[in-house]
Order: sequence, then C-alpha cells, then structure tokens
Amino acid sequence: MKIIYTGHSGFIVETKDQILLFDCIARGKGQDPAPEEAGVSCGILPDFDPAKKISVFISHSHGDHYAARIWKLAQDHENVEYFLGNDISRDRVIRDRAAVCGQDQGRAKIFFAQPDMTYLSEGMKVETLLSTDAGVAFYVTLKNGKTIFHAGDLLLWLWDENTPDENRFFKDTFYGELKRIAGRGTDIAFLPFDPRLEDKAALSIDEYLKALDVGFALPMHFWKRYDLVKRYVDSSRDLPFRSPVWALERENQEFIIED
Repeated sequence: MKIIYTGHSGFIVETKDQILLFDCIARGKGQDPAPEEAGVSCGILPDFDPAKKISVFISHSHGDHYAARIWKLAQDHENVEYFLGNDISRDRVIRDRAAVCGQDQGRAKIFFAQPDMTYLSEGMKVETLLSTDAGVAFYVTLKNGKTIFHAGDLLLWLWDENTPDENRFFKDTFYGELKRIAGRGTDIAFLPFDPRLEDKAALSIDEYLKALDVGFALPMHFWKRYDLVKRYVDSSRDLPFRSPVWALERENQEFIIED
C-alpha cells in the first residue's frame, strides 16, 4: 500500500484496486488553497488511476478537514463514494457540489455517517466513532482484511480554560469511544498531535498507541510543526510504545508499506 500525506489531517491510501482519501483538503495542480485553509498545510492531489474505486472520508465540516473541491472527484471519476461526518448536511452537499461542479456533478454514492454506526460497501466495512469536537472518526476494514483508523478530531481537548464539566465530557467521551476499538490490530493509524494543547499535545496520540495494536502510524493536526513531530518520534527510544509512529517532513510525502 502507498500512503501520501496531503497536509494537516489529510492522507491518501492506495491499494491494488482502491484509493481512500481521509480529510483531504489538498488542491488540484495549479490551484491555490482556499482562504480558510491558509493556516494549515495543504498539499497537491496526484493523478489517480481511473480504473480504481475512490472512497472519500470526511470526518467533519471544519475548514481544516473539509474542502468543497473534493466533490470534483465525482465529476472526474466514475466510481466514487463519500462518507461524511454527521455535521455535514444534505443542503450543504447540494450547495457545494453545485458551486464546484455546476450542472455536471458526476455520479457518487454518499453516506451521511452517524456516530457509532457500521456501513458496508463492496466488501469494505466502515465503523464510526463519536468525535469530542464535531462529526466522527473512522475505523475502516478493507476487503483484504487490512485496517485503517483515522481519528478525525476525536481528541482529549483538555484546554487550560476548560471547566471541570467540560473536561469530564471530553474524558468520558474519548475513553468511551476508545474502549470500542481497544485491543484491535490496526495496520495503519492516523493520530492527532496538536501543539496548541501545549503540555497535553501528545496525550491523545499516546492513549491511542497504548490502546491499539498499531503497525504503522502517522501524526496529524500538528499545524506545520514538523520540528515537534520529529522530537516526538525521536522520543520512542525512551518510550517504545511510540515506535510505530513515523516522522512527517513535508506535504505529499510518501510511504510504502506491505499490503
């Protein structure tokens, strides 16, 4: 499998017969980032094999996770499906598709994904988890048995200014959802590392790594702080549970792992 980091929380996973995009706000060649994306890294979409099915996963509607131009894939490719976090409404989809594609919007299968549900599509199983921010996280089992977890914004949002009730909600929700997938062998995991949380930046990614049996992991949502990502990965010499995590150094960085 090939994995491409498209910026911020965005990734592409390509198998022999399928392409999966997660929270991909990457632009097409020659396109500039939209204004709401200016503060996050935003890569370039590669050319996709037209024979492969494309599955698009959008955890929620925030501008650092969802860009309307992702609908152009359905205009350019025949076999495209979308799994949308539950805060993205049908009305918004109609508006965004019309704005991006006009009348010729192509054909696409759309799943309006609710939390804590399971969706099946041509041998692929998609499980959703309730986010602590907006929308959902995705746990995907491919038809070959390989598994991919994308956390979306399911984090421990323990800001210093939180009230005790807010912290209780974040902890109860995060650990309650994590319990649903704990102990699973997870081939690929995309896990949040948010420097804005300061001394708690690594708390969520560490909890995921301790709970899941992860083979290969990449950090995300780190606001271009590649230096902190490298420091985190280097720390695996002293904290071995971090060893599945690889450092990201740039947009459109590629990794090859076993199918």
